[in-house]
Amino acid sequence: MAAECDGLTGELRRRAMTPHRLSSAVGERRGLRHTTLTVLPATMRSCVVFCLAVSFAMFGFGRSLKCYSCPDGSSGSCEVQQECNQGEDSCLKLTSGETTYTRCMRYADCDFMTLAARYALPDFTFTCCQSKLCNGQEKSAFQKFKEFFG
Repeated sequence: MAAECDGLTGELRRRAMTPHRLSSAVGERRGLRHTTLTVLPATMRSCVVFCLAVSFAMFGFGRSLKCYSCPDGSSGSCEVQQECNQGEDSCLKLTSGETTYTRCMRYADCDFMTLAARYALPDFTFTCCQSKLCNGQEKSAFQKFKEFFG
């Protein structure tokens, strides 16, 4: 048994010296199915990971958010739709009295102090959401049902 183990160890050492290929030496010894796994060199793996990271950063994982956009305010429902720019990852709905302001913005800026400085309104309520056209007028159950089923 020890001799067989030494033989396997020696064979594994020889195979380990061959770059980029690992195989099942035990399976070969016992007449089992031979499995080969190809491994990318570390520099190539790093390059692939880097390229994927840059692609995801540039294209935002292939997703862009769409929000209703009436940044100057609207007393009725806002129907203008806007594709958000890179870095704008949420939709704002800010209401002051009868006027509602909607737009794309960074989720990090969705706090009372930032919005109070930007809008200079005496009293307001706001929500920020992160799904498509989520900052529109509240829909009734019937409207949601109708949209869902066509």
